[in-house]
Amino acid sequence: MTPVPTPLRPASRLARAAALLLAAWVGAGAGWAQAQAPGLPAITGLPGTAPGVPAGEVSPGDDLRAPDEALTDTAVLEEAEVRYNAGDLKGAAAAYKQLLAAFPDSSEQGLALYRLGDALVRLGRPDEARLYWERLLATVPDSPYTTAVEDALLPIYRREGELDKALDILLARLGRAPEQAKGALLVDVAQVHLDLGEPEKALRDLLRRQRYLPPEQRSEGITYLKEVIDTQLSEADLKELADRFPEAIPGAWILERLVRLYAGRGEAYLTERWGDRYLATYPGRPFADDVRNLVKTQKKVMLDERHRVGVLLHLSGPLAEYGQRVLKGIQAAYRMERGRLPEGELALWVRDLDRPAPLLTTHFASLVREAEPDAVIGPMLSGEVRDTARQAERAEVPLIAPLVPRPQGVEGPVVGLGVSPAMEGVAAARYGMAQGLHRFVVVAPDEPYGRSVAAAFRRELERLGGEVQTTVFFGEDEEDIRGRIQRVVDEDLKVDGVRAVTVDDIARMSEVERELAGQVPEDEITITAEPEPPLQGPPIGPHPYMPGFDGVFLPGSWDRIVVAAPHLPFFDINVPVIGTSGWNDPRLITAGGPAVTGARFVSPYFRGARNARDFAKAYRETYGEAPDLFAALGFDAMELAVRAALGPKGEAWQRLAGPYAGVTGTMTVAPDGAVERTLNVVRVGSRHFSLAGAVSLAPEPTGEPEPAPAPGAVPLGMGAARPVAAR
Repeated sequence: MTPVPTPLRPASRLARAAALLLAAWVGAGAGWAQAQAPGLPAITGLPGTAPGVPAGEVSPGDDLRAPDEALTDTAVLEEAEVRYNAGDLKGAAAAYKQLLAAFPDSSEQGLALYRLGDALVRLGRPDEARLYWERLLATVPDSPYTTAVEDALLPIYRREGELDKALDILLARLGRAPEQAKGALLVDVAQVHLDLGEPEKALRDLLRRQRYLPPEQRSEGITYLKEVIDTQLSEADLKELADRFPEAIPGAWILERLVRLYAGRGEAYLTERWGDRYLATYPGRPFADDVRNLVKTQKKVMLDERHRVGVLLHLSGPLAEYGQRVLKGIQAAYRMERGRLPEGELALWVRDLDRPAPLLTTHFASLVREAEPDAVIGPMLSGEVRDTARQAERAEVPLIAPLVPRPQGVEGPVVGLGVSPAMEGVAAARYGMAQGLHRFVVVAPDEPYGRSVAAAFRRELERLGGEVQTTVFFGEDEEDIRGRIQRVVDEDLKVDGVRAVTVDDIARMSEVERELAGQVPEDEITITAEPEPPLQGPPIGPHPYMPGFDGVFLPGSWDRIVVAAPHLPFFDINVPVIGTSGWNDPRLITAGGPAVTGARFVSPYFRGARNARDFAKAYRETYGEAPDLFAALGFDAMELAVRAALGPKGEAWQRLAGPYAGVTGTMTVAPDGAVERTLNVVRVGSRHFSLAGAVSLAPEPTGEPEPAPAPGAVPLGMGAARPVAAR
């Protein structure tokens, strides 16, 4: 513990203290001390001071009697100091507490609080000591014991993970420290910022430190800054900080660290991506030549592998959010395959479609020329797949589109793994009919996806002999949603919907009305007090109502569903509800509550399905998050690409055909590239999702062509594709 100032005492006070110390040694009590030092009043009310009363522990809540009115804070402090120096820590603690309680305005508060905390620590009561030390910092911040208390509290705060309190102490100390001491303190402040997960503040602390170092120590300060970047920052920290520090120090070191990180992991795409950024920003720095060599080395290593899979995705533009999620799934499959295959068997060559294509060529042609891939995953949009398909046919390289179905009319070696709105609508209709639900109302979001999936649902339901009674499209305004659901009820009441007869209804009817209504004796009238128990929540609506239809088709993304679904039980629409893959988010359960409990939805990916469990576990271990549909489609695309790549050249397309048990469901790739899929049926529980079955899409639905996506539109037509603020 840091040495603390010793209070100066007048000679007379020292003499009286010596008498007290002698009394403590011989154990005769305060009465003896008074006899040896005439005029020194005995201190009463303290444990161990009265004859025959042993010293005992005192805690903050103990009822200590106030000292005699004749005593002063100085006298009580002297008693406490004598006991403290004699090793009577319990008696000293009691005396210090007596001083604090009886003399709250004493100038000796700082010393008493400091000594009391130290005594309590030595008595094995550190939590209690903290309270008194923190009180010192709050009430006597200018005390000469402040620094010693801070030194005592800092390791406690760090050990207990109370880093905000540690930071407060360091910043307060920094504010009162002389210029020559600020440099060392800023190192401690930076470390706490790192521990708090605030790396930008930590680096700025270390940059600020340079101003306080003498010239001969500044090179050492810069070296320490680079050491922190190289050893204490995570990959995520570095990527975030790359945009925060454009200046060479420390910006160049951050980019250098990223390049070396990815080169060491053999991730050629990321090595090149961050290397290009380094060359564009700091072309004259010494590491620029190393960047060029590392990129060349990475490409040479990949070309030495026996088989290569190319990837064409949007990774830095408006669609980068989706492309990056697909790439994570691809890389998860790649790592798993690398672990199973012999060394030197497989490489992954990634290109970003958002970067400018080489002059007078396309991204696909450049990839084929540079990497000579056995198969290519991508691109992401239907129009891009159409354009690339012709090039893939000429190059005789299979093309696996992860996010869209194979576009109609496309020829050549193209497989589309995406699930279109039409496919989801067909699956929902088939599942509903299989459950004996023949008449539906459709409540869909007023957007291209909602209209497309609703049209496909109607076509398939009618083809199977069912009927869509009413279709409404809702906007984002809750009043609009309520009005649309009211319309569903109004339309149903014109057909087969009925208002339930309640006891109150019967009570309001006259005897004649009851007889005319039933045309039977009153005692034979059957009264239904409430509708049947709901499937999707309790009846909370103002008017009991019996729907005349069998089910509700409610497609869309989970964030839209949790707003729309509660209106169904409000209007007593308590029939089965079927949704689509946009429901496949755990936040649906927490935000939707009883309104969605018991509903089903169709989805190609469900992480609880047998084929998906190992993938979901490995993905979470790698990325620290659960995979979504985009990542799952990327995983399946890579697995199919590996199946195509591993074998003799020229036979890759033939190896793609056949059944495949993917994490996005079982599927069969036909010789012409068409994919017949099975979608999962998932039940929404009160706490989690569970697998309720499956529905086949074979043969693939044919209907109206899918509308071309708008520029920059989400690549999948599924509700799951909509990004939301909560993500």
